[in-house]
This record gives sequence, C-alpha cells and structure tokens, in this order.
Amino acid sequence: MGTYNKALLIMALSASLSACGGGGGGGTTLSFPLQTAVVNLYSTGYQKTAVVSGTALVSGLSIPVSGIVTLTLTPAANPTTFEGQDALVATTSVAGSITVNSQPLSIDSSTQGFLSPTYAPLGYAGNGQYCVAAAAGSYPSTVTIGQTGPIVSYNCYTDNTKSTLTGSESLSFAVAPGPSLSTATVSLIDTSFDLSNVQVSRAQDNYVIDTAGNYTFVSESGEQTLNENGPLVTVNLTITPQ
Repeated sequence: MGTYNKALLIMALSASLSACGGGGGGGTTLSFPLQTAVVNLYSTGYQKTAVVSGTALVSGLSIPVSGIVTLTLTPAANPTTFEGQDALVATTSVAGSITVNSQPLSIDSSTQGFLSPTYAPLGYAGNGQYCVAAAAGSYPSTVTIGQTGPIVSYNCYTDNTKSTLTGSESLSFAVAPGPSLSTATVSLIDTSFDLSNVQVSRAQDNYVIDTAGNYTFVSESGEQTLNENGPLVTVNLTITPQ
C-alpha cells in the first residue's frame, strides 16, 4: 500500500555510507478487502515514529545501525497528471537520526507517488529516480490467507525525460495470517533490478488488515546494495513503529 517506492531510509543510508566510505491467528477462509484498505490508507495517510535496527556491510565489514526516524505518508490529493493520465499525489518521507558504528547520520528523504483516481499505482519520482508503470497495475479487490500475486511493474529512469533507463522494479503482495482469526498480514514487496536484471534492492512493508478494510502499519524491512562512487555497501534494516 505505501510501498510504491523502495525503502527510502535504506536508499538514503546506502548512498551516505558509499559516499563517505563508512504469532499468527491460524488458518481462516475469510476474505479481506485489500482495495478498501488501500483507499483508506491513501485517504488518511499516517505519521509514525519508528525504531531502526540492522547492519551495514561496507567492503566486507559489518557495522551496526540503529536510530529513530519519523515516517510520513501524506494523503493522496492535489489532482494532477502523470504521463498523460489523471493522477493523485501522495508523498512518502523519512527523517531522523541514525547511528552507524557509533557515528550519527541525519536522514531526510522523500518521494512522490502517483496514483490513478481509483488508487492504482502509476509511478513515482524522487531520490534520482523516475519510475513509470510498464502496464496498468491494480490491487486485488479482496485477498485470502496464502494468496500471492503481482501488482505492478515499473521501468525506471534517471528523470522525467526518460532518456536514461536505469532498471526495473516490481511490486507484489503476499498474505499471511494476522494476529487474530479476523485479520490478515498483507506484505507489499518491492524488488528492484539493474539493467542486467540483477536484484539490487528489496523492501517489504507489512500491514495488518481486518474484514472491514481497516489497516495498521506493522513494520518495514529491506536490503539495498550500492557500489557507486565508493565502496560496496549492503544495508539490511528493520523499521518498526513505536
């Protein structure tokens, strides 16, 4: 739902390090209205304080990462156009302070996601990327425990001129039991590939939804590998709202 882009924190931290060199509820046959949950999410947005934990592997050296950040998703509004289509805009941002091997690092990054008037993902822009849906994507109306599937695939460029292709991304979903029989855990999984189709990042947002389409953001986890203008950096992080 909120994962129309890679984990912003993971992207920002990878780039910074490279530059400086540094209990389920069991089985159920219920169906859950994922599309309704998506509409609720983008209609209300959220702002949450979250704990960050993980490691950064810099040129083979494992470095601990921890910190506190504020995650914000603005409600989808401000009707505009994206690639010639009517669109809504929702901004995802992350800001805070991260400690990497006992050294503080400030994080402040944002991305604009573009959605159709029916909340289908169209693309996003920010952090040196401009990604466009290769074909019309959509969230399933309802889902059941154990269900998986694709949502949308993007072609990604350096900017909106689309003159330089950088790779591709895919957004998919997986549904697992929730903390009670009347809930499900929906994971939205964003996977990014370079021009050689080698995976370079993976971000997973986890939400608990109920049979009415109410949602709770539970956690985000992901990894990013970067080797531009510096040493090889691989970051693995888990982000958990307080």
